[in-house]
Amino acid sequence: MRPFLMLLFGSIFSLPLLAQSDIVGQWKGDIQVPGGKLGVIVFLETGPEGLSCKMDVPMQRAKGIVAEKTSFSENSLDIQFGSLAANYTGALQKSGIIKGTWTQNGMSFPLDLERFTGETTLERPQHPKPPYPYQIEEIKVQVGEPETHSIAGTLTIPEGEGPFPTAVMVSGSGPQDRDETLLGHKPFWVIADYLSRNGIAVFRYDDRSVGESTGDFASATTLDFKEDAIAVLREIAKHEKTDQSQIGIIGHSEGGLISALAASRHNEVKFIVMLAGPGVTGHEILKRQIRDISLAEGIDKKTLKKASNLNAEVIDLARAEGDMDEQKQKAKEKFRHHYETVLTDEERAEAGDFDLLFQTRIQPLFTPWMKTFLNLDPRKYIERISCPVLALIGGKDTQVSPQVNIPALTAALDAAPTTEWTVRELPDLNHLFQKSRTGAPSEYGEKIETFNQEVLVLIRNWIKDLPPN
Repeated sequence: MRPFLMLLFGSIFSLPLLAQSDIVGQWKGDIQVPGGKLGVIVFLETGPEGLSCKMDVPMQRAKGIVAEKTSFSENSLDIQFGSLAANYTGALQKSGIIKGTWTQNGMSFPLDLERFTGETTLERPQHPKPPYPYQIEEIKVQVGEPETHSIAGTLTIPEGEGPFPTAVMVSGSGPQDRDETLLGHKPFWVIADYLSRNGIAVFRYDDRSVGESTGDFASATTLDFKEDAIAVLREIAKHEKTDQSQIGIIGHSEGGLISALAASRHNEVKFIVMLAGPGVTGHEILKRQIRDISLAEGIDKKTLKKASNLNAEVIDLARAEGDMDEQKQKAKEKFRHHYETVLTDEERAEAGDFDLLFQTRIQPLFTPWMKTFLNLDPRKYIERISCPVLALIGGKDTQVSPQVNIPALTAALDAAPTTEWTVRELPDLNHLFQKSRTGAPSEYGEKIETFNQEVLVLIRNWIKDLPPN
């Protein structure tokens, strides 16, 4: 589930003035955000139009972010990233290091750059390595009647005759590949590898319009993604090595919500595993998410309070009935009032251009997907589920709060027809089920752990212990 509030998160002697050519090259550094750091690689080069800049953020899989403006004068470097509503200013030191500051969303963080050659590699020891003691099949599923798009994925099948218990994996929000690749981690690949080494077949797939899948992601909602998941499950259930009486869905974040929607309406779903799946409405999730992530990232309570009323008003407009363009215009007016009357001159200078801020921070809330998500109440669907349910949330999850969602999930399942259900809060785990100190999203990429081993064992044992349905 996407966090709404995301952080991309001199010498005593005089230094001789340098020409632009002296700063050209590849530089690397860490944005020192509260609770962690975010590595960046900056590419400076000259061309017919002067100095230009691109930036990679390996931990966020972001490559080639183009700067709108780059200048170097009197040993001072200034880079403007309009698409990120961010800028970098730094001074080249005698030592050859650029000492500077990264500013984004009204907040400033130290960022010192040093020359760098080569490529960065992220330590991910859990990534599966061959040989694989299971079969691998690439499968495409046609969706819709008549066909509207296809979903491509990978089926991993344990050794042996079968049929095997089978899980279809459904990713969190945003366009995700079949491995749910994030910040160099591939959690779905790790889960599939472990389960298929332990007698459970797994199908993981690219979201529509991602990778080898086709279709329109931008206009789709959670309800549309549920239809994709059901179409996939029905097709995989036909495979000779899958057990139709023990086929279910493992969904992460929004995928957990999708698993509940599917299980409430389709008897083919024989079990679901909700990994950080929500138990309350999207607008409740988002309001709490902004609070928890801000505090985990070190945002002071005074700054958070200043923005809380605006956040709540904009979210309410995004989920309101009526014309979306009209609601968006109302949100823009509220945002302008906040920008012009609540922020100080210094805060406005740090925040940057109003129109760019609105375009990158507020406008994305006004989409069909977001409106559906904000208004969907998982409890209405969970209360209808009759198959076994395992719901897990990390105790340090700042995106799907355990304090809010564990009681809601428990109450909804207690009212449901199913008698086989477990809801657990897992101490010290974040939204990605990594051991975490704060739960802040800025820690995700720093962790070498992709998915906690104890949780892998828990999921395996729970599925293996299920009776045929």
